[in-house]
Amino acid sequence: MTTVLNEPSLKESVVSLCEYMVMNFDSKRFPDLEATYQYVFTDIEKGYPLFIRISRGAAELQEGYSASPLITITASARSWLDISGGHKNPLWALITKQVKVDGKFFYFRLLPNLMAKTLEVPHSENFSKKPTVPQKILVLIGNPRKKKGLTWYYLQHFLGGIRNGGIQPDVIHLYDKNIKHCLGCFHCWTKTPGVCVHKDDQAELLSKMDNADVIIYALPLYYHSVPGLVKTHFDRQITRMHPYVEKRLAITCHPKRKPRRQSLMLLSIAGFPEIEQFSSLVHF
Repeated sequence: MTTVLNEPSLKESVVSLCEYMVMNFDSKRFPDLEATYQYVFTDIEKGYPLFIRISRGAAELQEGYSASPLITITASARSWLDISGGHKNPLWALITKQVKVDGKFFYFRLLPNLMAKTLEVPHSENFSKKPTVPQKILVLIGNPRKKKGLTWYYLQHFLGGIRNGGIQPDVIHLYDKNIKHCLGCFHCWTKTPGVCVHKDDQAELLSKMDNADVIIYALPLYYHSVPGLVKTHFDRQITRMHPYVEKRLAITCHPKRKPRRQSLMLLSIAGFPEIEQFSSLVHF
């Protein structure tokens, strides 16, 4: 059986890019700007038109041609995606006529500043910096040997302490679950936001993770990293993330769809005596 992966088309990609630009419009810096940016992507159909209308401190995206654009940008979708992703110099693209600009060139130069707002990830109203006692603890065991392994043996002491605190943790063996490999199709971003094409046990696991106060991973060290199924489980967590990116503490990442105050803990064992053996695992 051959699996056909449906990658986002050029049209879907430029629409997503323009939607992201609209989300990033900095209305605080440009509250009085009245402008319409017309785009024509030459390598989609016979010329695919989109325009971004900026008015009264808001930006909106529409398909088609604007009656009165302030500036018109004509380029192939591939070139514009490369420019937006930082892979192609916009000035060089203009000189080599990969991009054509009609209208006031000042507004073309202004474009990166217009769409430079820092996106804020929404948090729950009860999100507090005060320490709280966790009520829902999820334990995910990533040992193929399940209850026959030493991970399970040492975990019992840890779980005993949790239960003595009056909390009953939800304990799940990942190797009892059907978790298929991620196909990299990005359907969970482009077609069915937040929903994977696979119909397996991962969806239930992610639901439990979203509702947990503490997530504990218990697993043995496998070649300085995690066992294979655990890596697959992590790959499939892409559905928990938004497709756009933001920077946190100078690190670019995808924000969660359902942000909440949550702690992550790791319990791992190895056959080596040095704590440094876990360095790669902890970094992962």
